[in-house]
Amino acid sequence: MRNFVTGLVAVAALLAFAPSEAGAYMVNDAHQIYGYGQVLLLLSEDATEGDTVQTAGGENGKTTAFGFKDRRFRSGMKGDLLGGAVYYNVMMESAGGSVKLVDYWFGVRGGAMYAQFGRFRPFITWEESMTSASGLKNIDRDAGLTALTAAFFAQNASSRDLGLKFGFGDPAKDPLSLLFSVTNGSGANMAVGGDVSGGAVYSNAVGDAAYAVGLVAHMGGHGQFTASYAMNKHNGATLAGTELTAIDIDRTVYSVGAEYAIVPQFLWLDGEYAHIKAGSNDFDFPDAEMTAWFVRAGIFLIPTKLELVGRMAKEADKGIVHGAPDHERTTDETEVTLNYYLGEAFKVQMEYATFSPEGESSYNAIRTQFQIKF
Repeated sequence: MRNFVTGLVAVAALLAFAPSEAGAYMVNDAHQIYGYGQVLLLLSEDATEGDTVQTAGGENGKTTAFGFKDRRFRSGMKGDLLGGAVYYNVMMESAGGSVKLVDYWFGVRGGAMYAQFGRFRPFITWEESMTSASGLKNIDRDAGLTALTAAFFAQNASSRDLGLKFGFGDPAKDPLSLLFSVTNGSGANMAVGGDVSGGAVYSNAVGDAAYAVGLVAHMGGHGQFTASYAMNKHNGATLAGTELTAIDIDRTVYSVGAEYAIVPQFLWLDGEYAHIKAGSNDFDFPDAEMTAWFVRAGIFLIPTKLELVGRMAKEADKGIVHGAPDHERTTDETEVTLNYYLGEAFKVQMEYATFSPEGESSYNAIRTQFQIKF
């Protein structure tokens, strides 16, 4: 409790500063450099495995984590060519001591139609696939939807994949937009290639891939409705370096979500529901399935500056992450988050989170995240 109060005082002290607006660095009218950084302060986070380690004197280790963590530092460049007919976006990640490529794509557009190639997040669930980490209302995305989305891909490790996406309309602003993607389905950015091209996925039947379709409908400025359906099916695919063991992948996901501003820029609600099902022939999750959902509400205590957000979520898992195909294990998740904004350039989030797995002790965290965006 003392750590929570200390964090509140630190956030309140920021109220004395005037807001400033963020803006990407414009190289010229058609190209810009952008990015954001996030640092996490753990005020008190359960670390229950600590008591399984002992000091030289035979004392148990601590069960609470306190300190700092670099979450993300991402920067990129995007722009248009040929008067906007061609566009591109490249994003790098440098937090954690190494530099790596996160996303990249290039495409063509004509009116409301577009098509792009590269590495991106297909629309599997709105929460995990279509929301930016810099704009989250809670410090993390819903844990259940994150796990469900990752499980769609063969490597169960990344929501990003290599492939093609095309669509109609801008999901951020147009009244109606449709998105369709064809990607490898392997996740973790694994490339496909045989004797000539080479790749981590050595062989793969023609047409075997991950297909996803999504819809976004805006409700007259008050909110939006989203829906998606995705399937990832491969028969006899071979991963290079695994003794050429052929595998089958058979997974489908559907999701529906909505957000609604009861009083615009003051009081809002949102939520999402998703379900994944694996077939009996799936190499990793035979006959497994999982459901995840959340509901959330937010209110601005000080217009545009101080926002209070509460989220309740549930994960019901039968063999995807925990439990077994014939036994469902549920996990309840609750967060209360206080967001403070200095324009678009600076954000502080203070959050209390608790997770309650069925049949196990709950674990909690009190954290503060600092973000700068340009």
